[in-house]
Amino acid sequence: MTHSLLKRLANRGHEVEVVVREGNAPWSWEGISVTGGTLPRKEYHTLPPGDVVIYHAEFFEGSVEEWQGPRVAVCHNARLGVELGLFNVRPDLAVMNCETTAKALRAGPAMVVHPPVPVPRERVHGRRVTIINMEETSKVGPFWELVRLMPDVEFFGVRGGYGKQARPPGRLPRNVKIIDQVAPAEMAEKVWAETAVLMVPSATESWSMVASEAMAHGIPVIAQPLPGLIENLQGVGTWALREQPWSWVQGIRTILGAWDEFSAVALERAALQAERHESEAEAFCDAVEALCR
Repeated sequence: MTHSLLKRLANRGHEVEVVVREGNAPWSWEGISVTGGTLPRKEYHTLPPGDVVIYHAEFFEGSVEEWQGPRVAVCHNARLGVELGLFNVRPDLAVMNCETTAKALRAGPAMVVHPPVPVPRERVHGRRVTIINMEETSKVGPFWELVRLMPDVEFFGVRGGYGKQARPPGRLPRNVKIIDQVAPAEMAEKVWAETAVLMVPSATESWSMVASEAMAHGIPVIAQPLPGLIENLQGVGTWALREQPWSWVQGIRTILGAWDEFSAVALERAALQAERHESEAEAFCDAVEALCR
């Protein structure tokens, strides 16, 4: 979400420079200059001159504390790290990724900018029930139990980029395919083209970008009824409980039995989300520009 907002500011004619503390720099991406680079722990880069600093509340560092101008904190969730960041460095504006996060953090002044919904050039789907990120503690949920309970259904697991990824010992069941983490640019070809239903059994989730991406392809979503997921999916989501595998079996079979109808309402929801993001992102740029005056 942050890159999308920075790119919009650049399109308005502003000079945007991102400072990173990991990896090699300088480089550029989609018109945004990237400087900085890997530093030893407890060290930080001096920020270049500018009118406003935009930073992730959870990962602020000394350079943000020392900044003398307006500060804008982007909050992707309401975890403790974000709360500490908002407490230790009071921003002039906090930007929340959803109403659920805003209500949990109760920071002010604040605004909500829901994540962007990438509209695909070509919508694709497949025949599998897919999970993205198989981290064993908070993400995978009842996936492997469903593989066992539904031998007539094909499943698809995409490994995530953090945490221990869950899989049972021994040979994989015949009705499941597992692949490594996929780059965003390859998601349509390698993931959505295989997927009929996306399952999101997360124990924690502030929004779920992959749920929005799935709906943009007309792929129905079944999910654990967390507040952020309820806000995201609204009435088009199918709901099941992590600790009740049979609720997922029932929900998945219901979706597969009326897939066209579920797909149609998913597309409608994605279109509404895309329209809303446009207006909220423009309001964000207006607010940042007001801080610079």
